[in-house]
Amino acid sequence: MKHKSLIVASLLLCLGGCDWLDDDDDPVVPPKPEPEQSVSINEAESLKVALSAVDPQSQALTFSLTTAEGKPVKDAGSNYVVYLKMPAEQVSAFSMPWHKGVRFECSETVDTCAGTMEALETEGQYRFTPEGLEELNQTEGELKLAVILTGAKAQSAPELVSAP
Repeated sequence: MKHKSLIVASLLLCLGGCDWLDDDDDPVVPPKPEPEQSVSINEAESLKVALSAVDPQSQALTFSLTTAEGKPVKDAGSNYVVYLKMPAEQVSAFSMPWHKGVRFECSETVDTCAGTMEALETEGQYRFTPEGLEELNQTEGELKLAVILTGAKAQSAPELVSAP
């Protein structure tokens, strides 16, 4: 008999633990939103540009824009893109020897931009396609690039890098 009483008590305890009599008065707590995966250029505290490709025909460059923490940056705004051709093995007393260069400025203060900046499908990825690089393309030398992007709180470092 003790064995049967123990089984009945266990079943009642299990049924009572299932809370089958609950009338759902507990408040529903919404799940916490996930932290924002990307940040607007005007909200970014830091900006970092990484060139990934340069098209040999059009000289269009593809790059990523992130914060120092690695978050993708969207809504890239004002920008400067500099294309330089540096001749090989030239001795010069200057820190930057003879070169040919073209600078593209695209911002609210400039009426026209001689290039097109477009956001790619992946957030933080962009492509800049320049117009009018014919003379620069005829010059021999190593292509170097600088992409400088500006937001309300930060600007990317003006680094001159070799084309990838």
